[in-house]
Amino acid sequence: MQLSEIFLVLIFHGKEKQRIKNEIFGEEYTAIEVFPKESELVDEANMYHLWVLPKGMNLPFGI
Repeated sequence: MQLSEIFLVLIFHGKEKQRIKNEIFGEEYTAIEVFPKESELVDEANMYHLWVLPKGMNLPFGI
């Protein structure tokens, strides 16, 4: 797989995750995804976890 193909896959998954977050929690909520250290990784079923911040709570940095 070439870098451009990997980038397209990441864009697709990112848009899908954004859509799912919006449909479940709403467009004005912030969610984060964590990529743990390899030694702490638990990947039994190829799942993703999003943590949704309480409404009005923002990250201390911009994206």
